[in-house]
Amino acid sequence: GINANPPLLRPQPAPTSPMAIVLIVEDDRVSQKILTKVLRNAGHEALTATNLMEAGTLLRQHILVDLVILDS
Repeated sequence: GINANPPLLRPQPAPTSPMAIVLIVEDDRVSQKILTKVLRNAGHEALTATNLMEAGTLLRQHILVDLVILDS
C-alpha cells in the first residue's frame, strides 16, 4: 500500500560559513545598516565601505567577495 503519512522534514543545521560574502559600498550609514541586516538575515556575510577607496583597501587585503553593491 501507499504510506499516507509523509516523512517529517528534519531541520537543517545552520551553515557554518555564509552563503555569499557581499561588499556594500555606500556612503549613507542608514542604507548600509539596512542592507547589512537584510543580507545577514538571509545568511550572507556583509562587509561595508563608505567609498571606493575603502572598498579597494578591503579588496587589496585579499578579502574575497562574491558580490559588490555600489550606490550611484
